[in-house]
Amino acid sequence: MFYIYPFTERSEMMSYYLDHAATTPLDPEVLNAMMPYLTDLYANPSSLHDQGIFIRKKINETRESVAKAFHVSTSGVVFTSGGTEATNLALLGYAKAHPEKKHILTTTIEHHATTHTVEALEHLGYDIDFIPVDQEGFIVVDQFKKLIRHDTLLVSIIWGNNEIGTIQDVKVLGQIAHEHGAVFHVDAVQMAGQTIIDLSQLPIDMMTISAHKFYGPKGIGALILNQGITIQPILYGGQHEKGLRSGTENVSGIIGLAKALELARSRVNSYCKELLSIHDAYRKLLKKVIPEIEFNGPKDSTKRLSSILSLSLPNVSSTELQYALNRKGIYVSTGSACLSNEIKGSHVLEAIKRDSSYATLRLSFGTKSELKDIPQICQTIKEIYEDLRDYWPHRWGLFYFIDPLHISRLKCYNVTGESALQFKGEQHV
Repeated sequence: MFYIYPFTERSEMMSYYLDHAATTPLDPEVLNAMMPYLTDLYANPSSLHDQGIFIRKKINETRESVAKAFHVSTSGVVFTSGGTEATNLALLGYAKAHPEKKHILTTTIEHHATTHTVEALEHLGYDIDFIPVDQEGFIVVDQFKKLIRHDTLLVSIIWGNNEIGTIQDVKVLGQIAHEHGAVFHVDAVQMAGQTIIDLSQLPIDMMTISAHKFYGPKGIGALILNQGITIQPILYGGQHEKGLRSGTENVSGIIGLAKALELARSRVNSYCKELLSIHDAYRKLLKKVIPEIEFNGPKDSTKRLSSILSLSLPNVSSTELQYALNRKGIYVSTGSACLSNEIKGSHVLEAIKRDSSYATLRLSFGTKSELKDIPQICQTIKEIYEDLRDYWPHRWGLFYFIDPLHISRLKCYNVTGESALQFKGEQHV
């Protein structure tokens, strides 16, 4: 016997966006700043005529504002297509420029932009070690000290984790890296819009940011290099970005990144205060209505991103829970959005030893989140969870996967993963 959870077409209803860690909406002020460069000011900044020279000047002015924000030189700001490219440029570019050392350290909870890049370096002959984390996602410092070596080229960590929100102590970790002669790279994609970053006061040598995580446009990021750090390009073509990143500059994106960063810095205190109140309200009410719920990441609110709430529920499927919430207009993630099309467990949850029988959702907050919506959303999560739990597949040894893009096609599998039944629309086959 089997049961198919009744996903029906949604009528007009309220929708609730709780996926700000995946991307944030473009701030209207950012769009206004970008619009001239999407319409009238379209010249190529490499052109030698007046219009091109004007655009080049604007890029240089924007680079200066970003450099000033992070307290680095203008030569330390390299614009990229986003966080993933910036991380690739940091790791591959630095390794290429400094071939004398062949050991790299990262952690077990990195974004795949880092893990897949170090795997590529491993194929090139580099020795890669992964630093373990504890059950809250913090790097085990004693293990870090044991793993770092005299020939460690660089250490790369995620500052604020994109799945469970753990904030690493970059001062301590960077100091350890420097004591062993290693360069320290941080993925600050989730952090850049939620704290003031002064690289003159931090032991960070290279830092990755991405504009669409702090209300800027997609398709633009930056690698920030501190004093004395040299890298080599990984893309070839023209001599853009001082020869470090070939390709015609995304002018409107660069303008948008700088404006978004300016706004984020000006609002950071009030923004983070609001995020904390929303996070705590969800945490408190969800625990009240679903006592068996468990939360992932740090218990200490000062050591986690207030924008991210990772929760786990027993005896249901993450995918089914997410899809059911989607039908109710509640938009969440089962983890990193970059892996949402891959039906497999999270390496982050595995690293913190989360029970694999638990379904995990990531709620991430921002400007689209309101306190008044919390009771309705929590009640809906509770009702859907209870419905799915009551029909959890252990009762009959089957589970199913629904393709959200082709909701009329549904497959049912047995516990070994072999196709057992198939349904098309309302017809049972």
